[in-house]
Amino acid sequence: MLLVLDTSVLVAAVRSKAGLARRVLDGCLFGDFTPALSVPLFFEYEAVLTRDRHLRAAGATREDIDALLDLIAARSDLFAPGFRWRPQLPDPADEFLLDLAVAASAPIVTYNVRHFGAASDFGVKVVTPRQFLEQTKP
Repeated sequence: MLLVLDTSVLVAAVRSKAGLARRVLDGCLFGDFTPALSVPLFFEYEAVLTRDRHLRAAGATREDIDALLDLIAARSDLFAPGFRWRPQLPDPADEFLLDLAVAASAPIVTYNVRHFGAASDFGVKVVTPRQFLEQTKP
């Protein structure tokens, strides 16, 4: 199943080896799910995950994060959204995620569901990691 993995979920997954965010990330890394990826999202992942506070909390080095990002990129389907539907969301920094989700016809998995109210206008589901995992159970 294709999904757009919001940075909030990826950060939670990296900072904690337990929890629902980690289960979603593991599913992406082991081929249960396929992340939809765009160049802007990849650069956001890199910029956020390499912040000192996240590296310390994860007990990770920059090299560890680079290796994780390489693996995510290898497991992802790359999209270059052809249209921008902006402005639609209260946080302009989230707009590119909606563009990607529309292009990929994929749900957005996030801890910030309320930020994506307009996504339903485009047929995009916005779910928490818990909801996503419940919906994808065999």
